[in-house]
Amino acid sequence: MAPVMPGLTDSLASIDGVAKSASEHGAMFFEAAPLRLMPTVKEHYMEFVRDEFPDLLARYERAYPGVHAPREYITALQKRIQAVRAGYSFADDHQRERSRQFNPAEHVHQRQLALPL
Repeated sequence: MAPVMPGLTDSLASIDGVAKSASEHGAMFFEAAPLRLMPTVKEHYMEFVRDEFPDLLARYERAYPGVHAPREYITALQKRIQAVRAGYSFADDHQRERSRQFNPAEHVHQRQLALPL
């Protein structure tokens, strides 16, 4: 789930909704990453916040003097993600590498997803 936007998509209900849907669709793992505001994107995103969520603008200006969210926010978000992840029995991160063993022979008969244009 990325990016997680402070004050917009970081509520427990929002994260839980995404995790529930992921679980229902067979996801084995669930992770999230907070918003990063690269300089080329930051000015546009701040304009969006100012126009659509003006009550959050001061919070964003304090939290994003640079590219990354504050360490405290990241830590709190990871705790929230961990709690939600446990509620849906997603595998732990240390199990992820073992599950990434890809055997092309197992996928010979699968068709490539094609999107109509």
